[in-house]
Amino acid sequence: MASNPCIEEQKAFYDARWDREARSGRPLHQHLKNRQHVILRILEKLHLENRRILEVGCGLGTLAGKLARFGRVSAI
Repeated sequence: MASNPCIEEQKAFYDARWDREARSGRPLHQHLKNRQHVILRILEKLHLENRRILEVGCGLGTLAGKLARFGRVSAI
């Protein structure tokens, strides 16, 4: 029977995973760089300015910083 960890146990698990994987200092994977490039090119072609942008699942916020040139970014 599977256990149901409490919220504090879940938080500790994902915080440790985040520290181990995302904050390791490894360079951004090429597929993520490619995706960012495509997203930015599409937005450039739309000639967007002063928009409100919501980036969901921003991770370290790499893309959020680049999106700022198109408007105000909120990242979660």
